[in-house]
Amino acid sequence: MTHPLSEPLDFDGDPLLRPGPRRARFEALSEATILAGSHSVSLVAQRLGISRREVRTRIAGSRLLGIKRDRELVLPAFQFTLQGLLPGLEEVLAAARPTGLHPVSLINFLRRPTYYLSCADQPLSPIEWLMNGGEVERVVPLVRALGQTI
Repeated sequence: MTHPLSEPLDFDGDPLLRPGPRRARFEALSEATILAGSHSVSLVAQRLGISRREVRTRIAGSRLLGIKRDRELVLPAFQFTLQGLLPGLEEVLAAARPTGLHPVSLINFLRRPTYYLSCADQPLSPIEWLMNGGEVERVVPLVRALGQTI
């Protein structure tokens, strides 16, 4: 059995996402939130200075998150900064993998501010926390805990 984070998330082929109420919720989420600003495999390869094959290898190894949409593999933009990868991304994805956490749940969590990660009493999302130099060691336990509650 393959793990959900080791294969591209397939919004078109996932049985949970076939037409119906679940599909409508996930489509709204995917279009407006997850896929906004996503990058192609070619663009990610170019930005990271690696081959397209290496991008796919990293997705298979849960070191990048890929989403299959309309037969095309795209990578959500939150994973990247101007300097390359979001600091701590690989550790976060590695922490999520054994929990069985669905990629949509993980992405939603990473974008949501939490008081567990705050600066000057302002809650930050895990993405904001990591982008601003926060320790990945503060995010990893939250990801593991999330995986146990879902």
